Amino acid sequence: MLFNIIALVLVLAITFMHSIFGLFSGLINVFCCIIAAVVALGSYDALNQVVTGSLNLNSAYTEPICLVVLFVLTLLLLRTLADNYIRGNVTLPMYVDWGGGAVCGFVNAQLCVGILIIGILMLPIGGTKLGFSRYVRVEGGTDAERPYMAQVERQSFWTRSDEFTAGLVSLISSGSMRSKRSFAEVYPDFTDAVFLSTNTVQPESLPSPLRAKKTGGDGFTKGLTVEEWWERSDPLDVRYRKDAPTEKNPKPPLSPQSFKPGPGMKLIGVRMTLGSAAADRQKTSKKHLFRPTQIRLVGQADKHPRQYPARVLNTGDKEIRGANRLVNFDDNFSLEGGDQEIDAYFEVDQDFVPSFVEYRRHARAELTRANLKEDAPLGAIATKTDSSKNRQEKTPRFYNRQGSGENFKLPFNVKLAALRSGVTIKAKQLVKGRFSGNRTRFESNGNEPETNAFAVPDGSHMLQVRYTPQKAQSIVGDVFNFVGQLNQFSVRDDRGNEHRLVGYYAIVKRGRNQFVELFYNGAPDDPADPSFRYMLDFKSVNRKELDAPDAEVGLLFLIDRGDVRITKLEIGNKEYDAQFSISP
Repeated sequence: MLFNIIALVLVLAITFMHSIFGLFSGLINVFCCIIAAVVALGSYDALNQVVTGSLNLNSAYTEPICLVVLFVLTLLLLRTLADNYIRGNVTLPMYVDWGGGAVCGFVNAQLCVGILIIGILMLPIGGTKLGFSRYVRVEGGTDAERPYMAQVERQSFWTRSDEFTAGLVSLISSGSMRSKRSFAEVYPDFTDAVFLSTNTVQPESLPSPLRAKKTGGDGFTKGLTVEEWWERSDPLDVRYRKDAPTEKNPKPPLSPQSFKPGPGMKLIGVRMTLGSAAADRQKTSKKHLFRPTQIRLVGQADKHPRQYPARVLNTGDKEIRGANRLVNFDDNFSLEGGDQEIDAYFEVDQDFVPSFVEYRRHARAELTRANLKEDAPLGAIATKTDSSKNRQEKTPRFYNRQGSGENFKLPFNVKLAALRSGVTIKAKQLVKGRFSGNRTRFESNGNEPETNAFAVPDGSHMLQVRYTPQKAQSIVGDVFNFVGQLNQFSVRDDRGNEHRLVGYYAIVKRGRNQFVELFYNGAPDDPADPSFRYMLDFKSVNRKELDAPDAEVGLLFLIDRGDVRITKLEIGNKEYDAQFSISP
């Protein structure tokens, strides 16, 4: 309320003052103010990059200063030139002079106050500024299209000075004064873009990354990278928290929902890495403290610039087992460490073509055809907790690409004659059982009856996770190596369903030959070993053999048919990124 009152008083005062100067002076001031606004909004980005790049100053403060200073200096220069070179006046009837002067004064007031408002709103103050916030929750309200979501309203100043100024500059920059890239192509709605970036977790959180090249890297150029992006028109399984956390209720419940794009809309997903250079600095550590609005997707729809904040995020949150989270504009996120890989979904117009994605202000990365994926990458971002250091790290992918995924094939073709009692074969498929021995004893030469597939129950698909234990050990630690009798294995899909281990195999070097041990428990209704506890339980392969660089282990899981994503591999109480899809 206070900000609105101040803005209104300033507009009325400036309008009254210019009405006294008359129409002719007012017209000169209008042209001066318009040019000053165009110069300020069109050039403050470039000036800020020069200032921060040279002096390593905090861009969160230098940016609004550059904007306001450019406007004031340009206006003073133009007005000084006008006063010195336009010395005459035009005599008009009193009411025309006063009325015209008032109209011109109002335009001048809107531009001057608009720049001032924008500059204040760009400051890293956090929360409401003098009682004003661009977006606010409606107490007790629900979204009309999605009743399970909280209702949000957009607020404007009574005079709309900031929107008037940004809109006028955007219009001019898209017309005769258009450059290679217009103002609107970067900021389709500048006043909204200012709010999106400055809607921080707390006042000390950065709306704009630092450029501390010596200590943390350039947050403008190294603050964000795009791994891949994709389009999705199907509903997305999410978790959603409607109520905002309070002191009495710090963690309101998260409910499962199916988030469906609205009519004429689609989802664009982006897998990106928030760079260490764009993280908040906290003494000797770094942390990404941000809100979803600080991730902005920009492009064009129907030949008009558009921007959209993130609607769904996946940060590998252990609280929801790495599921996708539908977000509110005021949800807080905190990611420990430096580089952090996340997924972000944006609800966009059906004909929207993306150009770039932005994290905070100025950490931008283009979305190109080169990193466009035909299908969505079907894996959540996994994290692991290091309690000794009280931090989280991104877990790299551990599995061997060759053979991992939806795969019902045996690791090699097996001759049926080599399989003895304890192994069930039906229609030349391995139904259940265990076998072990030299690979040459079992491997078919192609001239005899053989099997090359596991028997998979109707309504299921088989997921195989193949990996090299030594490589996995170097990436994620000893827990992933020979953990046989200690930990249960399972995978979890994006709908929260758990699928437990149904079999495993290992191929190791023994002497001059390869040695294989394979166990498949078969269908749940007729298992080979009812006492199987979903653990690796090798009978013939030992730890030393698994430590060899050429050893391979395969984990077998039965997954219900359906368009689902496997997002987690769970080993005991630890979780790892899995990233596999199961087709319908």
